[in-house]
Amino acid sequence: MLHPPLPSPPPLLRLRPPTCRLLSSIAVSRSPPPPATPVDLSQPLDLSPKTLALYRARLAAHVASTPCPSWRYRGPENTTWRHASVCIPLVSVPTPSILLTVRSAALRRHAGQVSLPGGSQDPSDLTLVDAALRETEEEVGIPRESVHVLGTFHPLPDRTQTILIHPVLCHVPSLRGLEELRCAEEEVAEAFVVPLAHLLADPDSEPEYLVRGGPRRVRNWTVEGHKVFGLTAWILEGLLTEVIAPAGVVGVDEWRAENKRSAP
Repeated sequence: MLHPPLPSPPPLLRLRPPTCRLLSSIAVSRSPPPPATPVDLSQPLDLSPKTLALYRARLAAHVASTPCPSWRYRGPENTTWRHASVCIPLVSVPTPSILLTVRSAALRRHAGQVSLPGGSQDPSDLTLVDAALRETEEEVGIPRESVHVLGTFHPLPDRTQTILIHPVLCHVPSLRGLEELRCAEEEVAEAFVVPLAHLLADPDSEPEYLVRGGPRRVRNWTVEGHKVFGLTAWILEGLLTEVIAPAGVVGVDEWRAENKRSAP
């Protein structure tokens, strides 16, 4: 079936730095979210209080109804999982978007790759949510008191299957522009936003195969020359399929039938 052409996604913004214990108690609705309808990208997306409440309810319902995967640990004997967390920052800069970073080329792990703000849990972090907020403040300068936590997904393993990553969905209503960010040069080469409409409408043609607990196809994106792949793409796909557009996207939802796999 032919569909009318979709509107062009909003422009992407970027910023280069100037020469420069698990979720503990977040109030969530115990009622199931209302039935989802396909997202129509001909209509603008929003991050209104009503929409954010819906996202919160969908995430809580997804986590409550989906067993936490039992990932196989592949580290040395007599050791166990390390824990880390990442923040998925929803921002309106200038449209509903996700804030992403490019890791510094000087880092030992995943240098130059697109990522979400985050890192390992420190002894000072009471919860993994605290770790995500602390790392976000350290990496891009967003004060933790400016971040509204909407919930957490089930954890996912890194590619070595020795670290469990806990994605934390957040809203940053105070951010008005990327010039307000203060990137830590030793960790972040640049920060940029990708509109949710772009993620929903413009995946790469070939999904990536991940083999963590079993083969799965994960959509990739290319954003202004940066490849969004691996764990970051896996987390974003879970966000899109379970929270933003659980009923698919008008005219571009064919990927759901063939490519949807385990979500965060």
